[in-house]
Amino acid sequence: MSGIASTGAEYVIVDTRVLQDVEGPLIEMKVENVVGEAFAVKDRYTIGNRVISAVPSEAAVVLMLQAIGYEVDHRTDWTRLLAQYPDAPGVIRQYTSGKRITFRARKIHRPAAGTSSTRTAAVPTSSMVSEAKTHSHC
Repeated sequence: MSGIASTGAEYVIVDTRVLQDVEGPLIEMKVENVVGEAFAVKDRYTIGNRVISAVPSEAAVVLMLQAIGYEVDHRTDWTRLLAQYPDAPGVIRQYTSGKRITFRARKIHRPAAGTSSTRTAAVPTSSMVSEAKTHSHC
């Protein structure tokens, strides 16, 4: 996640495999092979042809993004999208089964220390007030 934060990007797209049928922010760790296209990527932590990989829950992805200063502002609805393209390759079906997710996250802009943040509030208009009086049972 520090790699994402170091880009300073305003928006990031996160597409990842996730744990299913779990509650809360959890991460499952396992040993994987690095041989073959569908396996983990060989990196400096690889020993021989094996590496430890991690699969987060959806809540863990959201938490990790929040920790580096991003908030999820969109989650792709793959079920709806793939219904429009019924001939999509079978591997893409991982999205409709919930094994993979795609998020768009936006950088959170926090005010600098010692400055005040701007807040907005809903101010009732005269039409809202008169409508509330019409529907009031007092």
